[in-house]
Amino acid sequence: MNSIIGKLSSYQILTNLLPGAFFVWLFRVMFDVDISSESVIEAVLIYYFVGFIINRVGSVVVGQVLKHKHFQFAEHRPHSDFIKAEKIDPKIGVLSEVNNCFRSFLTSVLVLPFAYGVVRLYVISNWFATYWVWFAILFLIALFFFAHKKQTEFVSKRIQEVICENEKDSNKIQEGISA
Repeated sequence: MNSIIGKLSSYQILTNLLPGAFFVWLFRVMFDVDISSESVIEAVLIYYFVGFIINRVGSVVVGQVLKHKHFQFAEHRPHSDFIKAEKIDPKIGVLSEVNNCFRSFLTSVLVLPFAYGVVRLYVISNWFATYWVWFAILFLIALFFFAHKKQTEFVSKRIQEVICENEKDSNKIQEGISA
């Protein structure tokens, strides 16, 4: 068990495992619904998966709302600025992890009423109790589809920024050699 947790990065612990455990705990305390497990290994897997879903909802939905120009909750810098600044000050990466942790905890709290509504609907509707799993599957497909799209765009953008930076450095070297 320790070796599994030891392989998790600080980012995964801050943005997946802790918010998942926090959500499961709040769900039990506030609504008397326990989705945990007696097995420590199963509990950690549940916490991680719940936190992973919360993290993706936070990234795909909450993060986008917070960045939206009409909401303008906080200033966001272009990713190219982040890459340059992180080279100068590595602590910016840690601060970004903490920022994403806060977003995951915020999302945990925002998801609570929705999750409780789903539980209540399960209890009061025989039809929903029969078919809820299909709604869950559709939700996960949509969530992971958009998360994949966002991550692919992020990686492509990062690759482009690194290539541009590398080309600038190569041009500077070529200019220095020819001078």
